[in-house]
Parts: sequence; structure tokens; C-alpha cells
Amino acid sequence: MLNGIREKLLELEPEIPIYNEQVGEGNQVPAFLVMQIKSEQLNGLNGRYIRSTQYDVQYFPDLNSSSKIEDCRSMGERLYEALAYINVNGQIRAKALSYEIINRVLHFYVNFTVTLFKEKSVEPKMQKLEEEVRT
Repeated sequence: MLNGIREKLLELEPEIPIYNEQVGEGNQVPAFLVMQIKSEQLNGLNGRYIRSTQYDVQYFPDLNSSSKIEDCRSMGERLYEALAYINVNGQIRAKALSYEIINRVLHFYVNFTVTLFKEKSVEPKMQKLEEEVRT
């Protein structure tokens, strides 16, 4: 899912770098920082699992911008459409999208829920049955 998010961000803004770690001094801004912040898994039926994962896509606007909050707001609105679907072996639809601006940094939260299947072990089949009849 992380790669699917990264691909969408690259489509949206190919010139903006995407970091997986901390964005700090020495890093180029504007920049994205993508972090997984929560994951949970529930047991389903017949070897199925339902996994929900929440991500925080942070956007750091240009330091020289005079309208950092407006830049964050504008990017948040663009991310609603860009991250509605991601591609991970097929399209996955986001379950919840929201954003907030904290200290002039956009925090865009997105949740994805997928159903996983546990592979069943293959049991050996009976090869031959011999029958004995006694009289």
C-alpha cells in the first residue's frame, strides 16, 4: 500500500520528493512524508483476514511561500481525489480520508481496508484403494 500511495503522489507532483523518514534540515521542501501510523487485523471466515491500515501523508510547503496554510489547504483538497484509489495488485478504494494542518504542515490521513486470504495447505489425496472380499 505504501508503494501505491507513493505512485499516486508521483503522478500528482512528480517534482516533489517523497520521504519515508523524517523531513528536516537539509531536505528539499516542498516535500511529502508518508508514514504508516496504524494497522489492525480481524479474523474472517474460511481463512480470510480483514486488515485496515492508516497512513499519514504529510506535506511540507515551500519555506519561502507567504501562504503556507493556503498551500497546505490546496494540497489537501488535491489529495482527496488523488488518494481515493491506489493500485496494489488491482485498485483499492480508500475507506476514510481527512486532513488537518498542524504548525503549517498538512497531515492527510487515509485508511485502506483489504481482505487477505490464507493459503490452505494441500492435503495428499488417496492414491489407490484395495478391497478384499472374504467368504
